[in-house]
Amino acid sequence: MPARREGDDPDRVVEVALAGPGDLDDARFTGLFEALARVDHPGLPRLHDVRIEGRLRVTVMERVDGWPLRSLLGRRELVLDAVRLGSLGHEVADTLRALHDAGRPFGVAHGRLGLTHVVVERSGRLRVCGFPLPTHLAGVLPDAMGVGGIVAAAAVGMAPDPRGTTPAWLRGLAHTLERPETAVRLPAGLRSLLCGLLALHPEGFMPAMSVLSANFAAIAGRRAPSFAVACGSSLHHATVGLVPGHRPTAHDAQHVVEALASQVTALAPYAAGSPPTESGAASAPRLRLSAG
Repeated sequence: MPARREGDDPDRVVEVALAGPGDLDDARFTGLFEALARVDHPGLPRLHDVRIEGRLRVTVMERVDGWPLRSLLGRRELVLDAVRLGSLGHEVADTLRALHDAGRPFGVAHGRLGLTHVVVERSGRLRVCGFPLPTHLAGVLPDAMGVGGIVAAAAVGMAPDPRGTTPAWLRGLAHTLERPETAVRLPAGLRSLLCGLLALHPEGFMPAMSVLSANFAAIAGRRAPSFAVACGSSLHHATVGLVPGHRPTAHDAQHVVEALASQVTALAPYAAGSPPTESGAASAPRLRLSAG
């Protein structure tokens, strides 16, 4: 649910999202939130507030306005060569490094990294969205495999699996990377790195994000330009007429939003898709909450 925080900047828009029940107790969850809120990294949305409603945890964070990476794949104006792919991997891995450093005492990682979680802002800056998950939960995807899947998909233009970053989709990416026509387009070092990441076992050894970031930076070049710099004006041309994407909504969380709005007086919610009014739109119609 987009919302406007009153007081600092009347035009500042934030995101209210469900972090999910997880299995951390309330104290550890609050501690995790405070640790993440202290992280100052350009690739992570800033966290502003947290509320606990029964088994649900609700977070207030910076609103990211841009395009999920999945919506940019295949745009003919945006050809992702080795430099751009290296910059992409470097920025995503470095962002996850900051996330891991803050979340390590709590045993969490992103855990579901996919093409919808990497958002390209209008400026070209990459942001990694999504609240982290405990690493021991069933179905949690190691972030190193997620990074490999993201960069590999960007390299070959392979559409994501609607179910998310699944093992079958990762195997399909690995098979595509082995094709002769793909091998011709990609430098040997980049192809080898991606194949290695896609071949990782979820319960096996995982490379540190600092190592992955350095490897992708080496592929991008000695100066490792940012993704925005590497793309230049082609990113603007690729997004002309492309409506910025937004996070999905959880329509069954209406009571959580209403409870949150009644407790957080500095937060003026408004219906998704409707602009805030000067009064904060406190009487807006049915509110909606973004899924974490």
